[in-house]
Amino acid sequence: MRQIYFLIVFTIGILLLSACGRSNIAENDYPAESETSATARTVSMQNDALPIRTLTILSPNIYELEIRRATTLMALEAAELPEDERFYLNVDPTFYDWQDWENQLQRLQIRMMAGDSYDLIFLDRHPLWHYVQAGFFTDFYTFIDADPTVSRKDFFQEPLTALEIDGGLYALPMSFGFHYAFINASLPEYIIQRFSQYDTVTFCTLMDIYTYLMENYGHEYDHLNFFGGSPPFANDGPRRVLESYMASFIDMDNRTANLMDSRFIDFLHRHRQVFASWNPTGNVYCVFFRSVLRERINYDVFWIASSDFGPSFTLIPGQRKQDYFLHGVPIANTDDRLIISPEYATYAGTRGSVCITAGDNAWLAWEFTKHLIETFDYFSTFQNLYIYVDGVGYRELYGMRWPHQHTLTSSISRVLYANNWDSALWGRAYIPYILMDRLDMIQQEIDAGIARVSEYNEMPMVRAFPFIPEDLTAANLELFNRRVISAEVLAQRLQNSISIWLLGG
Repeated sequence: MRQIYFLIVFTIGILLLSACGRSNIAENDYPAESETSATARTVSMQNDALPIRTLTILSPNIYELEIRRATTLMALEAAELPEDERFYLNVDPTFYDWQDWENQLQRLQIRMMAGDSYDLIFLDRHPLWHYVQAGFFTDFYTFIDADPTVSRKDFFQEPLTALEIDGGLYALPMSFGFHYAFINASLPEYIIQRFSQYDTVTFCTLMDIYTYLMENYGHEYDHLNFFGGSPPFANDGPRRVLESYMASFIDMDNRTANLMDSRFIDFLHRHRQVFASWNPTGNVYCVFFRSVLRERINYDVFWIASSDFGPSFTLIPGQRKQDYFLHGVPIANTDDRLIISPEYATYAGTRGSVCITAGDNAWLAWEFTKHLIETFDYFSTFQNLYIYVDGVGYRELYGMRWPHQHTLTSSISRVLYANNWDSALWGRAYIPYILMDRLDMIQQEIDAGIARVSEYNEMPMVRAFPFIPEDLTAANLELFNRRVISAEVLAQRLQNSISIWLLGG
């Protein structure tokens, strides 16, 4: 019923939202307005005396559909309030594409300084820590604790704890996920077996395995990169691995860094050894297509797949997996905390992180955020499974393919996450006839995968990267990789520049 309701709501909302801001979606992409839609539209607009409440939003255009669905839901809800509480919801979104990101960032900062920011902002490589220190955003815990309809227990706590700043939560993700490491199936069996024993794996462990491989089998495998895969690690591997490890030595809350620690310097030595021959041109953006992986075994020891660029069958036992990269294992930091995929719109995994600007419309933005969580959740985790039966892959097993479907992400809402699996086979109508007699087997395998994801969701987590600006690491790391400076000099330079930055210098 939940899915049918959403499909009806989606149809209802199109004409209702025609005045809600600029749209990148053509009108003829949607069904015609139904009788139900016309009724809802009349209810919400027939009284010209209704107070108008306007909500301004800044968002990458990839989230447009979810925003408009949430607008429809909230508008219908507002129309059903007691007569003296009804209002007309006017959502005014500003959408942009990746090419306009820098211009939008500059405009946003000007508006913030002028006290005229958007009410709700989707996080997209914005300097969140800086904005929080300046007092621009409101702590989500303030809303959650004062809202009688929700509590902190309704959300997965570990990802929220990982995203806190000074004990407050200033960016709320709609969903979250992790990065998974796979190993090249053409490597020596001992190496593969060693890797397969890990429940989680750190970049340090991957580096050790790679070093061992090159020292003992280099004559056969020295043409292989350390890793390839999906963003952000694949296209900027050396810096991203450095930043993810460096985060353990930076205390943002206490404004301190300890990058002269011998463990960090030892890591830098191994980092240079591993990335000495790394070739960034050998990394690609792709989903888990067999044809791509067939080629990549000639280039990479490991394949890093985000929760959006990897197959759901990673976690489903009993399936016939592809034969090129094996044993998907989530990546953790040195404290065994799972690394959450970055919350950048241009990357995958942690999607739709929103921030609410401090101001008169903060509570309206919070009410809208609750609807966003539901619309982002609708077509998410495991809804687009790759199921392999007798070597044949069936992709659209659980329903139609909608934009932004994910494979291994989880809703930030415990309730919505649980509800997904109460009706895991709601899409039976879309299951190929050939699979109908395998439903029990498929369901058991899916349940096992769900159980594994559920275990991950309760493990301690950490942000993929610290809040440190990229320009504090990039130039010195380049000098280090070119062997112009030593590991000790790099550590000292990072210690100095980051310490000054933390203190507001």
